[in-house]
Amino acid sequence: MEREPTREEGEVNEDIDAAAGGEESGTGGSRKRKQAQGARKKGGEEKVPGLVKRGGRAAMVVGGGGMAAAAAGSTLLEYQVHNVLTEAHVDLAAARQRGKGMVVAVDGAVEKLKETLLAMPEGEQVTADAALPYVEGLVGQEGMRSLAFAFHPPTRMQVVGSYAHAGSPAASHARGHSSGGGDGGDGGDGGGAGVGSVARPCTHVDVAVEMPQACFREKDILNHRYFARRALYLATLARHLAQCDWVAAVEWSTLRDDVCKPILAVIPRACKGWPLRLIPCLPPSTFPSRKLAPSRNNVRQATSKGGELLATPKYNMGVVEDGAHMEAHDVISHAMALVPALPHGLVLLKIWARQRYGTKRQVAPADWLNGFQLSLLAAHLASPHNPHRRITPAMSAFQIFRCVMEAMGGTDLLQQPIFLTAPDGSPNALQANSQARRDMQRAFDWVLCDPSGTVNYASRVSKSALHQFRLDAQLTYSVIKSGGAPVACLPGQPVMLAFMQPCAVADRFDLIARVHDAPPATAQAALLLDESQHRRREGVAAGVVARGMGERATAVRVYPREVPAGWRLEQGMPAVAGAPMLIGVSLASPDTAFRLVDKGPSADNKAEALKFRAFWGPKAELRRWKDGTVTEAVAWEGTPSERHLIPSRLIAFALQRHLGLEECAVRVTGGELDFALKVEGKDPASSAPALSAAFERLSSLLRQLPSLPLSIVALHSLSPATRGAAAFPPSPCPPATAGGPGYGEGMWRRCVDPVPVAVQLEASSKWPDDPEALRLTRHAFCLQIANSLQQPHGVEVEAARDAVDVMVEGFAFRLVLLHDYVPPTEDVTSSPSSSSLTPLIAPSPLPTLPSSSFSETHRTLQHHSTLNGLTGRHPTFGSIARLAKRWVAAHLFSSHLKEEAVELLVAHTLIAPNPLPLLAPKSRLAGLLRFFRLLASYDWLSQPLIVDVNSNFSHEDVQQIQARFDSRLPPHRDALGSSARSVAKRLKQSAADGGREGEKERERRPAMCLATPYDRDGDTWTHLGPSVEALERLCAFAQSAEQVLAQLITGEGEGDGGGEGAGEERGRKGGGKGREGGGEKHRAVQWKSLFLSPLATSFDLIIRLHPASLPHHPRVLFPAPKALSTTKGWLQVPSSLNPDPSSSSSSSSSSPPSSFTPSLHRLTSAGPALLIGFNPPALLLAHLQERFGSVLTFWYDGLCGSEVIGATWRIPIGASADGSAVAPSLPRRAQQAHVLPCSQQAEKDLPCHVVNVAAIIDDISMMGAGLVASVYVRQ
Repeated sequence: MEREPTREEGEVNEDIDAAAGGEESGTGGSRKRKQAQGARKKGGEEKVPGLVKRGGRAAMVVGGGGMAAAAAGSTLLEYQVHNVLTEAHVDLAAARQRGKGMVVAVDGAVEKLKETLLAMPEGEQVTADAALPYVEGLVGQEGMRSLAFAFHPPTRMQVVGSYAHAGSPAASHARGHSSGGGDGGDGGDGGGAGVGSVARPCTHVDVAVEMPQACFREKDILNHRYFARRALYLATLARHLAQCDWVAAVEWSTLRDDVCKPILAVIPRACKGWPLRLIPCLPPSTFPSRKLAPSRNNVRQATSKGGELLATPKYNMGVVEDGAHMEAHDVISHAMALVPALPHGLVLLKIWARQRYGTKRQVAPADWLNGFQLSLLAAHLASPHNPHRRITPAMSAFQIFRCVMEAMGGTDLLQQPIFLTAPDGSPNALQANSQARRDMQRAFDWVLCDPSGTVNYASRVSKSALHQFRLDAQLTYSVIKSGGAPVACLPGQPVMLAFMQPCAVADRFDLIARVHDAPPATAQAALLLDESQHRRREGVAAGVVARGMGERATAVRVYPREVPAGWRLEQGMPAVAGAPMLIGVSLASPDTAFRLVDKGPSADNKAEALKFRAFWGPKAELRRWKDGTVTEAVAWEGTPSERHLIPSRLIAFALQRHLGLEECAVRVTGGELDFALKVEGKDPASSAPALSAAFERLSSLLRQLPSLPLSIVALHSLSPATRGAAAFPPSPCPPATAGGPGYGEGMWRRCVDPVPVAVQLEASSKWPDDPEALRLTRHAFCLQIANSLQQPHGVEVEAARDAVDVMVEGFAFRLVLLHDYVPPTEDVTSSPSSSSLTPLIAPSPLPTLPSSSFSETHRTLQHHSTLNGLTGRHPTFGSIARLAKRWVAAHLFSSHLKEEAVELLVAHTLIAPNPLPLLAPKSRLAGLLRFFRLLASYDWLSQPLIVDVNSNFSHEDVQQIQARFDSRLPPHRDALGSSARSVAKRLKQSAADGGREGEKERERRPAMCLATPYDRDGDTWTHLGPSVEALERLCAFAQSAEQVLAQLITGEGEGDGGGEGAGEERGRKGGGKGREGGGEKHRAVQWKSLFLSPLATSFDLIIRLHPASLPHHPRVLFPAPKALSTTKGWLQVPSSLNPDPSSSSSSSSSSPPSSFTPSLHRLTSAGPALLIGFNPPALLLAHLQERFGSVLTFWYDGLCGSEVIGATWRIPIGASADGSAVAPSLPRRAQQAHVLPCSQQAEKDLPCHVVNVAAIIDDISMMGAGLVASVYVRQ
């Protein structure tokens, strides 16, 4: 439900409207502002063309039309960038010219703040009691005795950061001091991040408050005493401001999540949406700079094992940055004066960096590059004194953005130290001092040095964050450089995808490690070294994982733990160390990431060998290789189906060994959903080598057949199992191989899934033209193949009209003919008779074979060839597709979404432009999450999904596909808009319209269009489904699954139920025996819930099947009796023809009821019958759809992993006065025995009809005699 914007937010929107219309003149700008304001009142957000908001972040959507006329003389990309700036940038000058609005209120609040603080009385004695718990955590009880000082009001105040503006009242005061970086992010740069470069939604004002030198002593730099006095000074300001009438609230935060550096956020009553953040700074001469050099020690407890004092560069830099002069502000201001478009370019850079934070906060992580540092980088690249200058005054905003991306991603800029120069061109002081330069580079992962040579503005940037930042810049620059051609999208779309789409932690990485680190014994114990203990442990963890993974990983990122929201200084030191540590890992190619052995240094290299053994401990061993060399090595155990778990096991082992953690304290994602792909504890994918060998033997046998009229040219497998994408690949049947144990223990022991194989014949012109003669000729050819295989080779064969079943080494292959002759008509399999009420399966001498059309066989072959090549480039495609199919089937969508369609959806998540701005997933969990996001967020009703696996399409091809798709759209659909917010509404409206539209219209335009090079219309696999109703349900399920899976991956979805939280605490080092089994079981249930369909709330009728009648009952995850036990408001109708096996002790789940005895073909050597392709629920579904398809929509698990078939009414059903079910209108093709007219009148004067629910249930029971156990009806 949309909330109404507050008064402050409305005024902010007015300011942005003024900024957007600042370049307009006359009535045009006024009209645009009124339209934008009206859009906000209706939808809660401004509908800027091409830009929508998703989840609080901006995302670009390229529509199919209307762009060309949007901006005359501008390219599409330039117009999109203009829209981004219009939406995100706040033009302070334009707002001030209007003389009213939020910006004017903010200026007034800054003036009041200045007047209030400068007028504070001096002389008040400030003691440690002002912030007792916090100060005690910093310096201890001994240090608290020497902290008292006489308070003096601030000497100077200065607005800094993105809000600073030349000539504005707030920035026209005396020159102040930089805070050295602010809180980061957008508009929170804290160090003069640029003039007028505020980027929404970060709308706050950083105010540097200079603390008087009289409040400090020279030795305060030792042992955190300066930070304690700094906190006491802020506490005094907070107490005074809390008493002011113009202040609504005073809140606490920290500078870049540094527990030693709190900052104050003042919320003015007049502008609550623009908090004023007070960042303390120092006069330049407060402390001697030489004592704060990176090589000096100022924490006396930081000693080596021999008692030698260690350098404390990060501690020292925390003091130095508070006393730095305004060189950085001058550098950025000077650059903005030279390059007019630089403020807009900085807004683009901030938006780009914000999308890669990976956190829910709008503040940059502690070790990430924030807006302040990006502004310094841009100013450095624009400086005329820089010999490598890239930004020139004539550049536009997007050109500036491109230059910065090129410098960060295309050069070694982020791998080398950067020494800023003063505006007057004087050289950096650090460059002339080689020893000081080496000390600075040795102490920090990256150096961004101010012109004075004393401050490193990148002191908190970590190596892992810098590496990830550079990879992101490389990817973005490569997309910009290529121009997005040729890719399956419209011009400019890849650039905007890489620029605008958010990158959450779960999306960005293939593996996520969640580490519950041991908290320090006391708050002061965490600060005895150069940096806090939790930051040091994060750095150690990053190094351990990076070294352990080696070539297996392309990136390792440890996310800094954050100060809890709502923390206040009175509560003491923030509890950061107790929070779990999150580590993301991006995997290399699966061949490298999942290898079994890590090769170490040569045994002759004693020094390196010792380091290798020290790191790996008992895992290290000597190994001799085939070339005769002997090296250190680490071997990992695992079957082929478990090799994807090797990186997870490696990371867990390394962290446990080097961080001293218990096994239960480290949890790495990887195999949490493997249970869904196992049958009786074993992954059937392990039989892939045996299947390949059986296929080769079959190919050899067929090629040796001498008596065929036409020779066999080739054999093509059509099964997803041969491309690794079958949810449950076939396993060799024990009775067919050895007649071994396990036979007869259940019907599923004798059910064999066939592997379809296309037998390509040589070309011939003698195929008959008559359709009937052609069918008979094909049938005779099948019989000839069967006889030729059975007589001399002894292969078990059974022939049908259109196919031949062949048993080879326990696998059933179903052969279909493929020839070059295209028949004029196709054989359409007749549907089950709707008038028959006999039991479902009748005895038959031939196997029941689902026939497919000749053209569909060709399309299946093309589909297989296309995706088989994709599997070679992306080996994880198969495992992701298997999980996706399992999920689709578990939620009963198999009757609406074909397997081939699921495979194309998964393929789209692996190829450009969909992965942008991310790389293709290398793990099955990351790929499944992308699959859910694609289903949930794609605009299916306005755009075709173009799956260009081999990059065959040009931009012209894409436009033609879009034009053909648009030509099939009804006129009313375009009027609903193309924003992500309206997709669900349009799906619902289309579902409602589906009952009034004609069948021919629905067939002409499928709800889901999947365009491929072999099917540009995109309806081969979706022309029969999903319908708009099914697509709406599918998208809703996918959206919910996406949220749950993302939370489970990062650990946010693991609640405290089952004793989990207590178990984790016990599992830490020294905390007991570890977590109890209840927490593990609770987590397993949470992961398993992804495949649990909400039966009670999703269906109107539930048909429960006999478990013993399912062909693959071991695949069932949730038995129906348990799943339906909590369905309140439902009526169970047991069938007299179908006794419930669970209600009688004499019924056995291992054998089907006697009335359900299909007689297919029998293999004499194997004894009792093997049931090839036997799927009773599918046959029942076909009968149900034929008879009740006009009244009910059926939902079914095609993998036989569910014991129920769901059904929903296709029309709204109400209740009449006599209790009968009432429908508002008579559906087309409705059976008069089930839907009858009544005297009531529905809405809109439509005739009502009574639905005979009891008759429908009776017919279902009779049609499913021996298969249906009972039917549940919603009351």
